[in-house]
Amino acid sequence: MERLVRLFISVYIVADFMTRVLYLCIAVAALLAGCKKEEPATGNPNQITGVYCNDPKAVNYNKGFPGTPDNSICIYPTDVFRGTYVFIDSIFDINFRYDTVYSHIITLEAVDLNKMLLKGLCSDSALPVTADRFYKATIDSSYSDYGLLMPGHWLCSKADTISGFLVRSQTDSTILKINLTVLSDTGLNYHIGSAKKQ
Repeated sequence: MERLVRLFISVYIVADFMTRVLYLCIAVAALLAGCKKEEPATGNPNQITGVYCNDPKAVNYNKGFPGTPDNSICIYPTDVFRGTYVFIDSIFDINFRYDTVYSHIITLEAVDLNKMLLKGLCSDSALPVTADRFYKATIDSSYSDYGLLMPGHWLCSKADTISGFLVRSQTDSTILKINLTVLSDTGLNYHIGSAKKQ
């Protein structure tokens, strides 16, 4: 009788184990059946279409990647800035009180891929400006008579210095936001405004 009970228990344990394995197999089969098989892409999967700019100095660096590198499509920082603009210049004093407003015709001329000349703030001089690939251009610093790098650049004379930056709108290619600081013998002024490309 004891053998019969042991045999019954053994059969029960094996049957229970087999039932669990069967349920597990059914669950895995149902899971695999629920997965949708992806169809391979038509054509050659190794074929690359499109081109992209591969020059890290360019504004559109890596745009269109993956593809074939083609630096003839690169757009450089001076490309997005150069042109003639009408600058509406709101002037504020050192305490940020509104002083006056002027309108200037300014021109940005490219010297190389990221260097420009800003003309129109002074009648006979051009300010050196450096543009980066993030739509920002900064007025370069100048050297003093002693060869020291001075913050800002001479404006219309060595009595005035100017510093600041220009930002090209990324949504409207005709708009610049301009923020300049002028230090002169009469005090500090802020020139804040926008410029519209002509």
